[in-house]
Amino acid sequence: MFKDFFNIDGESYSISLLSVSDSKPITDYYKRNNKHLTQWEPRSNDNLEMQSNWQKYISSIIREYNLARFFSFVIKVDSKIVGIINISDVKKKPHYSCNISYSSDLVYQGRGIIKSSINIILKWMAKYQKIKYVTAYCMTNNKKSLKLLNSLNFQKIGLFEDYAIVNNEWKDFYLLKKELTQIF
Repeated sequence: MFKDFFNIDGESYSISLLSVSDSKPITDYYKRNNKHLTQWEPRSNDNLEMQSNWQKYISSIIREYNLARFFSFVIKVDSKIVGIINISDVKKKPHYSCNISYSSDLVYQGRGIIKSSINIILKWMAKYQKIKYVTAYCMTNNKKSLKLLNSLNFQKIGLFEDYAIVNNEWKDFYLLKKELTQIF
């Protein structure tokens, strides 16, 4: 299982695959950040604040981990989840591509933890999963996320109008792409 410990700006944090033992901390994460995250995240499940739902969900994605099709990483400070990075739609031959999405605890934004964690995870995806291209979708008005993706050398390649419902409204999203050879 992928697990490492890192230190940035004197603040220790860990990155690991989401596991069944994380059902309580991830429930707490969504309870703390629900108001903030509903502004930016398309939601297919409005019950993210129920621990039993997370237990079922985590159990179902372990198969996806084993098939290397989906990875959900959690970033923790002590035992508190402060960020989530999902790698989805993992494709091997001939594409070697995937999609990335992420969220951060509002209190921990601007500390460089998410940026550093994304870099670490993308290096891991390139090395162990042989991924060459990563795409990301970002709401056109999410300036913080666009700034982060730009700082990670993602390039805008498209615009999808009325792409997803966020907070009960259709929103436009940019499609961005990064070639992983750029990070080495």
